[in-house]
Amino acid sequence: MLTKINDSGAGVVASFDPASQRVTIEADDAASTLEIDSNGTGLFSALNLPEGRVDPEVAVSGISRRRSYEIADAVATVFNGLNKVLRDSTFIGREKYVGQLRAPLDKAVRSAFNGADEILGLLFDGSSGARSRGDFVDIDRREFTSNIQRRGSLVREFLAGKDDQGGLVQSLLSASGQALATVNQALGMSGTFVDTYA
Repeated sequence: MLTKINDSGAGVVASFDPASQRVTIEADDAASTLEIDSNGTGLFSALNLPEGRVDPEVAVSGISRRRSYEIADAVATVFNGLNKVLRDSTFIGREKYVGQLRAPLDKAVRSAFNGADEILGLLFDGSSGARSRGDFVDIDRREFTSNIQRRGSLVREFLAGKDDQGGLVQSLLSASGQALATVNQALGMSGTFVDTYA
């Protein structure tokens, strides 16, 4: 089977490592995008190879499985905090100031997802039920870590932005500053400190 893949003219090299018992498929050109498709045969899933688009950055930047898990942990921590802020039961007497705190954060997330309920393994549910349950934003860890490993550039663009446009992280940072400033003003306080250390 490996010989057939190598002789197919697809511009890839397929190999088998007896020590690890793993099959690897690499593009001849390290800078090219690789599309893996078993055409419904189930061959690649049986070999534990992900199907779909694999960006060249995966090989170049070496986004490892371990690193993808660390990134997923960090995103899950941020999402848990965001869900807590947006959950009604978090606040006592929430009617007075909580709307001013929530509005910019809600807007930042809705804008980033732009009507989608899932992007690259990151999940969004804008319903009032999700607010009360505390799963306004969530993460499909398996899908997200797979996307980090295979489509690192797309995940980076969504989180960090592309060109002059900020991604979800910058939007949340700006929204947090705006929310704190608005609440401080309503409470008659001045000055806001946001720790941006990552």
